[in-house]
Amino acid sequence: MTSIRKSVLLAEPEMCLQAVIGTRLRENSYELHCLKDGSDALEQVQIQRPDILIAECQLPGCSGTELACRLRQIPSFSELPIVLLSNPGYTAALPMRLLSDNIQLLEKPFRLAELLAIVAEYTENPQLAAAN
Repeated sequence: MTSIRKSVLLAEPEMCLQAVIGTRLRENSYELHCLKDGSDALEQVQIQRPDILIAECQLPGCSGTELACRLRQIPSFSELPIVLLSNPGYTAALPMRLLSDNIQLLEKPFRLAELLAIVAEYTENPQLAAAN
């Protein structure tokens, strides 16, 4: 029996953070697509149709918060799980209407296990959720 790999689109401008998060996601059998720009992420979400989006709030081109707002206006992505990564202090500037059941905010620095547990929960990967 073959399992279908869940896909993650990671929009993060910091290459070292992209590498660390990417390595752990791949180790846990996720298909991963990485981008550094919010405009590219908006386009690629519509092409790749990931199971979850992880986006830095302060992306160049189109911020993670703007990206989330735009995706919520597209009916086929209105329920896409989104994890927004934010720097301390930026969190207070986030519109509260943006935070919903399908949008999580994770403030940097965060524990990688915490991010992986969120991804596992949204993609229904109980083995990964239990391991972290």
